[in-house]
Amino acid sequence: MSQDKMQTDAEVRNQITYSLTLGGSKVWKGDTTAKFPGTIDKDQKGKFTHLGGSEGGSHAAIVYKLQGDGKKLVIAWKNLKDNKNKVYTEITDQAVDWSDIKDKLNKEGSAFYETTKFGYHAEVDIDANGNSPNMTATIESSGVTMARLAAK
Repeated sequence: MSQDKMQTDAEVRNQITYSLTLGGSKVWKGDTTAKFPGTIDKDQKGKFTHLGGSEGGSHAAIVYKLQGDGKKLVIAWKNLKDNKNKVYTEITDQAVDWSDIKDKLNKEGSAFYETTKFGYHAEVDIDANGNSPNMTATIESSGVTMARLAAK
């Protein structure tokens, strides 16, 4: 792989009792025909690579429906040439406003971002530097998160 090749290698980990079903995606920069995992079952991982485009970056967002309760998991990333890589995540019960997600990614995003809402905890991290970062997103029950923190 060329040093200049831009791509984001991602893994989405589902640690809740429902399957995650892809509900949509938005690509601002990079491969607009990217194939994101359609369904990620309980205790499974969905992996994908989002290739950067000729304009120099992998900048996109995906939304997964949390099967069974109407909530959605949004995962956004920004991997642009000569910039720090950023991620953002949220759990919502509203329609996804892609321009709002892009604004939040730009203003609040960082190499690590987490949120807890509606009984779920989501976190996402990305290698802060480099043109081909790894990104990992995880969703779990917020009760699991609290138990894990209490055990530390």
